[in-house]
Amino acid sequence: MLFGVFVMAVSAVLIQRSRALTGGAVAGVPGASLPVPVIPDTDPMRECRASAEPSEPSVTPRQSAEGAAGRADMTLEADLGEVGETSVTEVVSPKAATSPGLQLRVPPSALVSGRLFGRTRVQAADREVGFTRAEGRDLFALLATSKDGVRQDLVIEHLWPGQGEHGSQHLETGVRDINAAMRSATGLSTGVRFVIKTGQCRHLASAFFDIDLWRFEQAHLVANTAPGEDTRVQALRQMVAIHEGPLLAERDDLWCLPLRQAAARKATNAVMRLAELEHKTDPDHALDLLTLAVDRIDPYSEVLWCRIMTIHGELGRLPAVRAAFQQFTERLREVDAEPSRQARQIYRGLAG
Repeated sequence: MLFGVFVMAVSAVLIQRSRALTGGAVAGVPGASLPVPVIPDTDPMRECRASAEPSEPSVTPRQSAEGAAGRADMTLEADLGEVGETSVTEVVSPKAATSPGLQLRVPPSALVSGRLFGRTRVQAADREVGFTRAEGRDLFALLATSKDGVRQDLVIEHLWPGQGEHGSQHLETGVRDINAAMRSATGLSTGVRFVIKTGQCRHLASAFFDIDLWRFEQAHLVANTAPGEDTRVQALRQMVAIHEGPLLAERDDLWCLPLRQAAARKATNAVMRLAELEHKTDPDHALDLLTLAVDRIDPYSEVLWCRIMTIHGELGRLPAVRAAFQQFTERLREVDAEPSRQARQIYRGLAG
């Protein structure tokens, strides 16, 4: 009997050592696996691209598994291949940009969905994630715009300018609010951090998040670097499908404007490239894409409206040319603007 007790004690010690060496990952616990490799995006915050700090030591097998998911963020870059090495069909749906219900591949450990195009929406398990503090809402919106993070001094400058030490206090309040909201929404324990500090930067733990802007930027990279035309076209469609409205549409913060304009410019270029391809074989579908763009991406884009008028003119549809120019003019009046001289010249050349 004493021998049996001795064997059981030794077995327990060996099991604990095994868990310590393997990080304690337990099958079936959300976030226990590494995310699938994705095509890296580009971001000016290059100094924020570094290994995330490890989570605090865990005390239970489940917390260990959650910590393993957090550490997946640190090793993701080592698993990335060259651009074009991963097929776009692994990252984006090959469906047409105008198809409803576009399904997108995301890391298996992503528990929280963030939508920045149009009205900002944050969901976990099909339920809205609620922040209790304005600091949490503002900080999440800013950090979600860059997968690699934002320098801490820029965070304070953008969100709480001129507040001195209080700015740092607001930052820490925002971090706590995000962590609390995400833990409540996902059911993960208090040992899991959803906001990571890396050097002087703060960023969201990407293993837990599926952010539409991150996929938009990945698709933009593929569309401009992939060797195959089919792959580039699929990525362009991905970009158009994701851009459901202005970036962070409900926010009027100054820091949002350049990001919103940059995203709209990239989406507009994607539409123009797709429209040129479609124009060769199906000009009406090209018009559908361009019309979608002025409705959802940039209603004031002279480039888009002039292209719409030009295609109608090529097809001999003079009433449609006049209607497009009138609609363009009405849209510009909304912002106290008017068509440029070049746009008027194009219209007169087409309408006669």
